[in-house]
Amino acid sequence: MSGYKGRFTSTLDSKSRVAVPSKLRRSTPDGTPDRFILTLGLDGCLFLFPPDYWDHVMEKLTVQPFAQESVKRFSRILLSNAEDVDLDGQSRIRIPQHLIEKSELEKEVLFIGVLSRIEIWQPQKFADYENGDGPTYESVAQELLI
Repeated sequence: MSGYKGRFTSTLDSKSRVAVPSKLRRSTPDGTPDRFILTLGLDGCLFLFPPDYWDHVMEKLTVQPFAQESVKRFSRILLSNAEDVDLDGQSRIRIPQHLIEKSELEKEVLFIGVLSRIEIWQPQKFADYENGDGPTYESVAQELLI
């Protein structure tokens, strides 16, 4: 199984555009590296999904009990912040202002590949996350990797 991986920096320009790193574009699973779905992620980042995996996320949400409070909240936030984004001729996407504000992006932007999605972070926020008080890398490895 192949997927997104790696860490890359890019720069947000004055028109809220940022170039998606070429290594991430080449790893797009469905072979359409020019189209993505951008939305609010978790832990302060943005998610950039290829269309095929976005469809998988939508299928999973569709079978959840829509009246359940957690499902309503998650669905409303995820979907109200979702945008179809196409790469322009210079491999850039435009990030809407409300997502820039919610993720606290500034000029420098960090892209990280996480299997089925790309995450977009404000670099210091990701550094804080890596060094935070959550479970350690080693303890999670012991749980996940038998």
